[in-house]
Amino acid sequence: MKKHTLLMATAMAVVSSPALAQFAPGDTTDYETASVSIWTEDKANDVVEYADQFACIVKNSRGDLFGNGEWEALIDEGDCFGAESDSRSGPQYARALMSSTRASETAEQEVAAFFTSTQEGSETRFIANVTGRQSQDDAPPFGDWSFSYYLNSSSELPGVEATAATTPAFGYVDVSEDEANNSIRVLSADVTRNPLTSSIEGTMRSVIDYNRGTDTLEFIGVTADGSGQGDIVAGKASADYYFRAEWNDVDTTDFSAITSSPTTACVARDNTFQTVHKYGLYNEDGSAVSLSGGFGFSYGTNEARGYAGSWGVWLEDDAGTFSPGDDATLSITAQDDDGNDVTRSLSWAGGKTYKNSVVTEALTNGTSYLTWTMEGEAVATWNSGSSQFDLTPTDDQITFNDTSLTAAEVQSEPWLGFFWSNEKQASVNWDGSTNVTFFMREDVSSDTTLLSATSTKMLSVNSGAPSANLPISRTSATSQNYKGDSNVAAGEVYFLTGAEPGDSYEPRTLYHDTDASGDLSTGDSAVRYDFSVSSMTGEYTDFSDDSSAAYNGFWPYDSVTLILDSEDGTGTCTVSSPSDCTQYDWTFGAYSWDNSILVYEGTELYQIDDPIRFQYTFDASEDDRNPNNSDVSFVTDSQYNPVSNLCTVENGSSDCDVSPDDLDGKKYYLEYDGTSLHGLPGVETGVGDGWGHWIQLINLADGVQLTASDADSTTYRVKALEISETFNTSDPSNCTTAGITVSEPDDMNISPDNLPSTTTPAVALPTQAWSDAPSDDDLICTVTHGDASACPTN
Repeated sequence: MKKHTLLMATAMAVVSSPALAQFAPGDTTDYETASVSIWTEDKANDVVEYADQFACIVKNSRGDLFGNGEWEALIDEGDCFGAESDSRSGPQYARALMSSTRASETAEQEVAAFFTSTQEGSETRFIANVTGRQSQDDAPPFGDWSFSYYLNSSSELPGVEATAATTPAFGYVDVSEDEANNSIRVLSADVTRNPLTSSIEGTMRSVIDYNRGTDTLEFIGVTADGSGQGDIVAGKASADYYFRAEWNDVDTTDFSAITSSPTTACVARDNTFQTVHKYGLYNEDGSAVSLSGGFGFSYGTNEARGYAGSWGVWLEDDAGTFSPGDDATLSITAQDDDGNDVTRSLSWAGGKTYKNSVVTEALTNGTSYLTWTMEGEAVATWNSGSSQFDLTPTDDQITFNDTSLTAAEVQSEPWLGFFWSNEKQASVNWDGSTNVTFFMREDVSSDTTLLSATSTKMLSVNSGAPSANLPISRTSATSQNYKGDSNVAAGEVYFLTGAEPGDSYEPRTLYHDTDASGDLSTGDSAVRYDFSVSSMTGEYTDFSDDSSAAYNGFWPYDSVTLILDSEDGTGTCTVSSPSDCTQYDWTFGAYSWDNSILVYEGTELYQIDDPIRFQYTFDASEDDRNPNNSDVSFVTDSQYNPVSNLCTVENGSSDCDVSPDDLDGKKYYLEYDGTSLHGLPGVETGVGDGWGHWIQLINLADGVQLTASDADSTTYRVKALEISETFNTSDPSNCTTAGITVSEPDDMNISPDNLPSTTTPAVALPTQAWSDAPSDDDLICTVTHGDASACPTN
């Protein structure tokens, strides 16, 4: 998700309050005063992609708090850059060392940023200068500021440190207010150069003129290669409509020579579909719910950075950081509430322990899940007429011989009934009846009862361990997983160790009763991998000898389902019929997000607030935030489409038209982690045209009440804090009547001469070198993606 705010958000979208605001606790409450960010998804946003990223960095580094000073900012790369990460890994932070100077309260603020980005295993360093002239309040809607940057070094160009004159990539943004004409102009330019010859290989340039008085806009953007061949996108907006025109693969150096007709679109500015990307959670009195305990820290001789939150621990350098034994703990330096350094420690284990909650739901015709068969991955769709699941391959190049899954087949081979629900983001089990069972997992790796015991005896529900393959070594991980090729009878004995198991046992680790003694003994084997893989570099590190190299195996992850030995035979709970038992999963892997990392302060566990969880049933008539429960139409090629049964498939892509009524009455398992609410269905759209965006299929109206799955059934209210809007198409005649149609680039009042220069930047590039970055000893504090609660104010 990329937040495009400069081109479309305020200038192109008419922001209106939802008609279903059900909650009004008072004008001065956190609920009423919470800041709401709204932006618009449109293909034209590509021309200001970098400008938007810079605006996101500026906003979340919180330079407004430091007129003079040096501090650290951790920037969420997924939020600002749309960086992708595994759903279990938590945020991926980039580190910026910031230095600000300001002569007086009326003077411009000058900020230098030394920014390190790590994406797809590559580390890249940028140096940027920001000049703040006016805030968004003083010069609405974007403020008055400039930003310039250059790429200083990259791990892909080892040993090379560039200057502004030799850099392979640079750019700038200039947002300036013309108060006399009540307008804003935004210039944006980005350039890539050959690092050996310095010849220009690509450019992206745009200019946006927004008239605040008339709420009208014009823009033009050009993307081209070194010869000038490329694409042009231009547009105009009246107070009511927006018209966009695109020319592809044309000579962008001479607009007058372009004779081809553009691809066009006319949309109504007040007819949009809202997707909520972030919710706030509030108590019934309107006060904000705050989950505390997350903090940033440094570690190691190189003072690498990390962050601990309710979702787990993020490490800047996760290669070989932990290994079993004495190396399973790590000393870290954090700050207390008063800004003083405190020493804490991280305790590692090679897996996580989850407790499963079970909910049963009746099957309805057309309900679909993802499943895996002997022929490949498939969408399983319930056919109530024949009481079976119809199977459709997710890969349209594959044809299944068996296109159905019957009750008899599942009863004969129960593993066939294990599904995944994208809609509920939960595991599903079908036993052949007209019901399915959902499994909701809670991470209990820090459960005090489990931690205080020397070990807890457990029994496997399904398959057991091939004892000769534990711990799983890297060499065997490429050919067999934990369960092996044959199922072992349920009831294999395991022991989950506590925080201090004694002897040479690893803490918080599952052991298989390899010697079949019935007690935890030295002959038992740890159920984990014997190596780690870095999510940053893709390299493995073997625990036995610390050797490392590039990892080229399958995804090293597995799990085993367990019940407590003490519950077996109690009431109707048995290992062969575990549905009435408390069930646990031990999940383990070689990547850091599959490991358990707990924080200790001295000998005491440092408690970070658990997420608040909900079981929620969607009410389309009451809870949907979009006007008149409007449908949303989209095309997707995602195999994780949660509403595939509502789509028509053609050439591998799904053409979908979804109404909130289609999802009415559906149950969802939601979780609020202190940042946002997770668990509602969504999908990545866009096929073939290089432009895609995320759509949430259920978007809650402000004030919707949620009841927590706690002992007190506490109720809360939600409010959308970050919203994107997509335009719905309008009759082209509306744009013609409004006089905003464009048939050739020369129809624009913005001329080619207005486009920013790539040879003579309108904003001077930084002159600093990386050695000018602030030292860690001089940093005031750490701002974590806009959260400056640990920082002093001045």
